[in-house]
Amino acid sequence: MATLPPYASSSGEARLEQTPLRASPRHQTGNYLKKSGRDVLVLTNQDSCAPVPTYGRRGGIMGFVALENRESVDEVVLKINGSMVMISEGGSLETKLIDDSYTLWSSARAHTASCPSAVPFSVVLPSRFQDDQHISHPLPPTYSLTIPQFFFRVSYSISVVIIKTISTKFNYCPRSSAPMPIQSTSDFFSDLKTMPEEWRQVVSPVAPRPRASVRPLNLHLFLPSAGTFGLTDSIPIHIQLTGPAESLQAFLPEDAKVPVSATLTRQVFVNLNGRSKSTQRLVIGHARLVPHPPQPNEFEASLDWGGVLTCSNPETLVGMFDVGCVRVQDFIAVDLRPRDVLKYGNMRMLHPIRLVTDSWFVPS
Repeated sequence: MATLPPYASSSGEARLEQTPLRASPRHQTGNYLKKSGRDVLVLTNQDSCAPVPTYGRRGGIMGFVALENRESVDEVVLKINGSMVMISEGGSLETKLIDDSYTLWSSARAHTASCPSAVPFSVVLPSRFQDDQHISHPLPPTYSLTIPQFFFRVSYSISVVIIKTISTKFNYCPRSSAPMPIQSTSDFFSDLKTMPEEWRQVVSPVAPRPRASVRPLNLHLFLPSAGTFGLTDSIPIHIQLTGPAESLQAFLPEDAKVPVSATLTRQVFVNLNGRSKSTQRLVIGHARLVPHPPQPNEFEASLDWGGVLTCSNPETLVGMFDVGCVRVQDFIAVDLRPRDVLKYGNMRMLHPIRLVTDSWFVPS
């Protein structure tokens, strides 16, 4: 059985910044070159400074092969390959995502004695694949994850076989945009009154310890109503803890320690050999929360905090995806830590969201 590769942890520092409205991804006009001796694989419509080429959903792979010693060439074959490998405690799985081959030139079918000096090609990537159960899934993006007891990798490559092989990996990045813009906010309570449709409210009860002489509280999370955000978006959130004033005393800040925190977390759900499990949650973003003055309320008291959630390293992430055996899901996690641990225990609220590659934009 395959063995798990070594685990290397990594961490990123949160960046709090306003994200401008992003335009539609611009069309690249450069060339990507891969050389082998004097033969060259040229891929057009690429960022010429990128380490590897990148293609999107139903992307067109276009270019040509420039050959030096044409007389010795009998055949030129283009191969597009993609694979998905998963190794866990429950077993291992390797799936072919793409296994396409195209004969670009062959002496047996050609009308010329020797191969042309430049052999062009243009093929389109498939958008779906079939798993071992013959179930169709969207082609997953290039992705790699190594954590204790779990390894998962999706990789793609382009190869040209002449007498030798010229090969390069490529990134597959199917793009999706957030369905609506995030409204800028300066005063949460005012915005909630004037634009309630722009906010989604999630409520979770906060139960006291069994023998504590305090009453239950409610934890409220407010976030933009769309629930789908670009990887570089700044996501405004508001957190509110409500209940009797005497019960809220257990959560009053002490020594400038805020009793609540909010993070973006990612979790991978695995279904292998009929067994389902989830990996540990990975923190992919943070919010710096600041206290807000509570609003007058004759029925209950509240503690309020506001902040902005951002991905720590959005350029290294992909949007969520589901390929049957593996599902990548993102959450907003709110952690509550009472000052008085005899009255309430620590609590975590998880709310699923969808992270996509691009912010909302106006089509040109």
